[in-house]
Amino acid sequence: WNTAMYGWWLTHNACHQRTPDHGMVVGSNTIFQPMVTWTTDGWQNYNQAIFYFKEGSVNVEGNLTDIHLVDANICFTTGSAWNGKGTICSSRNGGTTWTTDLWSDDVLYSITFPTAQVGYAVGGNGFILKTVNGGASWSMLSSGVTATLQAVDFDSADVGLVVGDAGLVLSTTDGGATWITENSSTMDTLYGVDCLGETTGFAAGDAGTIIAKAGDPATLIADASTVSAATGGMVNFTLQAGTDHD
Repeated sequence: WNTAMYGWWLTHNACHQRTPDHGMVVGSNTIFQPMVTWTTDGWQNYNQAIFYFKEGSVNVEGNLTDIHLVDANICFTTGSAWNGKGTICSSRNGGTTWTTDLWSDDVLYSITFPTAQVGYAVGGNGFILKTVNGGASWSMLSSGVTATLQAVDFDSADVGLVVGDAGLVLSTTDGGATWITENSSTMDTLYGVDCLGETTGFAAGDAGTIIAKAGDPATLIADASTVSAATGGMVNFTLQAGTDHD
C-alpha cells in the first residue's frame, strides 16, 4: 500500500473506486463540514470539495458516511448531520458541487446502486430507502426491524444483503419488497457486506468477525470445514497469519 494523501484531523469514512483511475473518498474536515476527495488518474492527483448539508436555506454541518459512484459524473453519499438526522446528497458533475436530496429522522450509513436507476440506502431504526429513478425520488421500504442498519450491498436490482447491529443480516430477492432475517451465528455488530448473488455473501464487523454465506460450502476457503444448516448457511471463520487464503 502507498499513501495517496494525508491530512491532520481529516476523517475519511468510506471510499468507492469505480475504475482503476476514478475513485472517491468521503468524510468531514476539521470543522465538521462534509468533504469529498476524488481522483481521475489513480490518485496521482486529486480534487476536493467541501460543502454543507442544506435544510431549506440553512447550512448544516455533518459527516459523510458512504459513497457510490454511478458513473463519471453522478455520485451519491449518505450522511450524518450534527442534529442527528440523516441525509442523501448527490453530485451530477463528478463531485464539484453537491445538493442535499433527502433528509431522514435517523442517520444513514450506507448506499449502493446496483444499476444506474435502482439504488438503496440504509441507516438507523431499520431504515431502508429505495430509488427506481436514479435518485430523483426515494421511498421507504419495510425492513421489519428497528436495529441500526450499517451496510447494504446488492448483486443486482433485486438481490441484496443488509447488515447491522447485534449480528443482524437481512436478505431480499425481490428488490426489498420482502426481507428475510438470516441466522448469522454472531451477536457482533456488522459494518461491511458484499453480496455476490442469492447464495453467496460476506460480512465483517466487531471483534474481528468475518462471516460468509455460501450455497456450496466446498467453495468457501476458510478455517471451518462446513456450513451448518442449523445456522442458516452462515459460518464464522478467522483468517490465520501465515496461511494462504485465495
